[in-house]
Amino acid sequence: MGDGLNLVRGGLPRGSGASVKRRILGLAALLCLFADLVGCIQPTLRTIPATPQIRALEQEMFERVNETRRLNKLPLFVYDESLADIARSHSLDMRDHDFFAHESPSTGTIDDRLRISRYDFVTARENLAYDVDIPDAHKHLMGSPGHRENLLSQDVTHIGVGVVEQTRAGYQDAIFVTEVFSAPYTPMTASQADDAITDLFHARRSDLRLGKLVRDPILDEVLDDLIGDVGGDIGDATLQRLGTTMMKRLQDARFQTSGLDLIAQQFTTTERFVQPDDLNDANTQSFGLATRARTDHGTKIVLVLIAFSMR
Repeated sequence: MGDGLNLVRGGLPRGSGASVKRRILGLAALLCLFADLVGCIQPTLRTIPATPQIRALEQEMFERVNETRRLNKLPLFVYDESLADIARSHSLDMRDHDFFAHESPSTGTIDDRLRISRYDFVTARENLAYDVDIPDAHKHLMGSPGHRENLLSQDVTHIGVGVVEQTRAGYQDAIFVTEVFSAPYTPMTASQADDAITDLFHARRSDLRLGKLVRDPILDEVLDDLIGDVGGDIGDATLQRLGTTMMKRLQDARFQTSGLDLIAQQFTTTERFVQPDDLNDANTQSFGLATRARTDHGTKIVLVLIAFSMR
């Protein structure tokens, strides 16, 4: 076999939303830097039970939102009580700590709050309103382009509404309203990820009018063994160690190739999988693939090891 081995860590561009590892390191993860020494202490969301009156207000807002979507010929939102609890917690936080913003000094952004609550999601959006009643709150949200976009968005399917009342002497009574929208996801199994990635590879090669890649059982076997040795980090040192082990195993098996690429990625859904450049190369002739489901900072993800063999 040849002696060329290229290692690609993550396969994801820095700063892109595609990197799940970068995406999940929000406020909650920053508080876990010393987890190995003292244990991970994460923030929690303050909860407040919804009284019948509050629940009626939240339901009224939900019905107004869905009526707006119906008039715009859009799918109706599904109400999610978990999102309502998260939304109500943020409304309470804003009222009690005298601020009005999407980012909280104590619980971070909406993404942070969802992760703190162990809510798995693909996409999340948030609207905030401070008004005298629900009709005015909805009217003003619809009059704001950014908030209107959230209300009419088609990349989210679920909503939760959280209302907290504010009564102050000398001021008109008001309400804080938080709307949280999400596209929840069901974590992929390792087998589902394997099938989906293989289909993506074949579709990509077909689109480029290149030869179909062969799934190599030797590469599969080696990667299946290697993926069990991957811990929480897939940095350069880990990938180098895996590459060295793979080369030795393939040499022992007298595997014939002019070059190999070893790639590691982790993601929540295949929409966040970045297709490797090897798929565009006519010299790429076969591949091996191993997948494993895992949890990173409370988020369920899939780890993938891919090896491409060159002619």
